Amino acid sequence: MRVVLGRDEVGEGSWAGVADRRAGPGARASGPVLAVDLSGDPLVFGTDPDHRLACRPLTPGDLEALARWVRHDHVARWWVERPTPRERVRSWIWEVNGRSVGYAQDYPLGSGVIGFDYLLGEPAYVGRGLGTSLLWVYLRDVVVPAYDGVRELVAAPDHRNAASRRVLRKVGATEGLWTDEPGSARTLVAHHLDVARVLA
Repeated sequence: MRVVLGRDEVGEGSWAGVADRRAGPGARASGPVLAVDLSGDPLVFGTDPDHRLACRPLTPGDLEALARWVRHDHVARWWVERPTPRERVRSWIWEVNGRSVGYAQDYPLGSGVIGFDYLLGEPAYVGRGLGTSLLWVYLRDVVVPAYDGVRELVAAPDHRNAASRRVLRKVGATEGLWTDEPGSARTLVAHHLDVARVLA
């Protein structure tokens, strides 16, 4: 099922809230209303009855899979562990129909601002639109409820990582400052997601 909204239809509500109301309870019986493409106008949402999407906390038993994922070519060229206070990082496993397929982490960056990183590790699940759906479920249902007063979510992929930048735009993030990472040749592009406008 699809929900298509012109940006001028949203008014004062959040995009997600208006899409949920437009879909109605009958549509939500086939799964949550998910972002399909929020990068333009109209905003496109939908449901995916074929895939049960979930996020759960990382456990020691997941470390072998995570180590394997970061060695796959589609991840290895982009995934760089950044120095963050480890006690403030929350780590998650993404699941599709009960199978572990990806990883995400979130951490406070400042007052009302939460940073996040993510990867879709299993090659068989890449390029099927699941990254957008998994990221949406993670941000909306896991990250936002966990932090009081969160106003903004921020990710900063490498500027050459077109797939990640596309997924971020599809969940409603906008591109911001380009920054050369100290001590490396990488240029990062900050992507900002306004929680009140998109998710709340």
